[in-house]
Parts: sequence; structure tokens; C-alpha cells
Amino acid sequence: MQRTKGPLPLEGVRSDYEIAKRNSRFRRRRPGVGTVGTSADYHYSSEADFLYTMEYARDLDRNDLVAGMCLDRLLDNILQESGISPDPDTGDENMDDRLKLLWQQWALNEDSCDLAGEMAFPEIERTVLRSTLVDGDVVVLPNESGALELMEAHRLRTPRNTRRNVVHGVLLAEDRRRLQYWFTRDELDPLKAFSRVSDVIPVSVRDEGGSRQVFHVYNPDRCSQTRGVSVFRRCSDALGMHDDIQFANLVRQQIASCFAFIRERDGKSSGLPGDIQFGSRTTTTEGGYTRTVDNISPGMQVKTDPGEKITGFSPNIPNPQFFEHATLILKLISANLNLPLARTTPA
Repeated sequence: MQRTKGPLPLEGVRSDYEIAKRNSRFRRRRPGVGTVGTSADYHYSSEADFLYTMEYARDLDRNDLVAGMCLDRLLDNILQESGISPDPDTGDENMDDRLKLLWQQWALNEDSCDLAGEMAFPEIERTVLRSTLVDGDVVVLPNESGALELMEAHRLRTPRNTRRNVVHGVLLAEDRRRLQYWFTRDELDPLKAFSRVSDVIPVSVRDEGGSRQVFHVYNPDRCSQTRGVSVFRRCSDALGMHDDIQFANLVRQQIASCFAFIRERDGKSSGLPGDIQFGSRTTTTEGGYTRTVDNISPGMQVKTDPGEKITGFSPNIPNPQFFEHATLILKLISANLNLPLARTTPA
């Protein structure tokens, strides 16, 4: 058979993934993307970066105009008024009622359910859920007395002098089974180096009988992820943008509260424009410069020079694009928190 000249009919056919191609003008360059496969733990391998992410998220929760408010709404939607409570169904109504009574006696008594004696179980639920969202994870330790002890995420640390397989305070076996959780002492100075294993408070995941005695609350995205990461990890830049445009428009609103006069002369008047005084006047001298301030008031009258017209000016604040852009950013933030943003349209 004689082969025809020219390209083969299927020469341009592709069956690969477009995302695997590094050169595309539609995708920004991501420096953290490597050419070899890595575990989820690799992406937060730097303990300094991991702790900084946690503290940055906590600052967003404390001080940001939107972040803390959205978390409050999210917690209200998940936990509702009564929180999460067991509903026993043993087949025996008397036993079910007995179990509910025992639960209420324990859960609503701060001294029974909280080792610190400060929170009832609904408050513990809210604190644990908020810590999981903001910090990434939280650890709850059941005490022999039946009370619960909460350990914040920053107390899980890895000493510098250990060579064991420890991921930010979690000791792992070769098959990734969690063996121990290593906590710092509560009075540890945050600026003090955590370098010795002797400074660790180790807690085994299971006791001698095989019962679990460490409850690690987190939401992993991959099976090779040992610690949780803040829910703000994807929308931290959007929160910063929203904060910037809100601040900018507040400043613009302050500027709008000022006024400007445009003085127009018809050309028939002679001489230089006169000094028109608006209300009472005060004069101050600072740094060798004299500053004259006219104190305006509602209902005042301004007398102009002959042939002169004064026109007031006030900027349009905020502009129409502000509302659309602010709403878009709020939708992105809400989507990251699994909190749909509802926008009502006036009738």
C-alpha cells in the first residue's frame, strides 16, 4: 500500500489534561506547585508559617469587620439554639428517658463537663466549632472525672531536637496511625524556643485498654493531612480587599461631608476678588504658617462680590459600582464559609 503524503488524519488529536500544560496566559504562575507528588502535610511543613496562619486567622476573627460576624452567623446556623444533643433509641422508653436525664445533668453542669468549671456543654460545642474553623483544629481530652479539657491548636508543637515522625505535635506511626499528641506547657512564653522533648506533655491517643482518650477535631481535605487549616485560608485576600474598599469609602464619605465653593465672575467687576468670610473665623499659627478657618453653620448667608456667583459642589459618595463590588466580595467570603449570602431586592 502506498502511503499518502501530508499529515496523518489523527496527528493533532490530544487525550491529556490541559491543566498539566505549564504555559497558559489564563493561569497565573503558582510558585508552590512542584513537579513531584507531595503529601498534604508537606504544604504546611514550616511550623513558623503554620502558626502564623493560625494567628492571622485569629486576628481576622477578632478585628475584621466581616470575618467574625460571618462566623457568628455560621455557628448560629449549625448549632441553632439548643446545640447538638443525643437522642437515645434503645427500644426501651424508660431507658431512653433515663439516658436523657443523665445527659442533661452532666451537660448543663459546668463543674461536671468542663475541667475548668467555666462552660456548659453547649458553650463547649460553640468554642470547639469556632476553634476548628478559625485555628484549623482543636483537641479535647476527657478527664478521669468525666470532665473535658480543651487544648488550643497552638499548643501542639514539635521540639527541634526530635527525629521522630512528628507533624506539628502529632506523633505518627509508619502507617500514619496517630500514637501521641505532644502539647507545650500552658505557661510557655510564645517567644521562647521549643527545642527539647523534655518540655513536651505527651498524651497517648489510646489508653492501655484501647479506648480513645484524645479527640482531635478538624476537617481534613486529604487522607495524608494530619492537622487542620483555617477556613479563612482561601478568602484571606478577599477579606483584605473588602476591608480596604470599606475604609476607602468611609474616607470618601468623610470628604463628602466637607464642601467646596466655585466662585464665578462675570468679567464686569473690577479689581481682585474680595475675601468672603463664611461664618465666624478663627486664625491659628503652627510651624510658621497661619491657618484661617471659617466656621460654617446651617442657614448662614454668604455675601459675594458684585458680579460673582457661588456654586456648591458635593461628590457622589458612594458610587454605584461600590455596592456591586462589595456584594461580590461578600459572596466569595460567604461561599468559603459555606454560608450563602442572601440579598434582598427592594420591591
